Amino acid sequence: MLKIDNIKLYPKNAKKHDKKQLELLAKIVAEVGWRQNTEVNQDGVIVAGHGRYLCWQEYKDKLNLPDIWITDDTEVVSATAWS
Repeated sequence: MLKIDNIKLYPKNAKKHDKKQLELLAKIVAEVGWRQNTEVNQDGVIVAGHGRYLCWQEYKDKLNLPDIWITDDTEVVSATAWS
């Protein structure tokens, strides 16, 4: 199982998420929770959900965000299970 610290952003991800967008996402998540998982491949590289992962990293403690869920090719686990 991958550790949460070993998850890597895909360097060629075309979508960029500025601080304002991540803060807005964090406020929404604080209200309604996560609606989609962040998906990684078996090497721990994010294939979908870069913004969700960056949001969770930046605001998990500041806004008391719920755990983000990470999906790989084999299972779905809470980020705290990976730490």
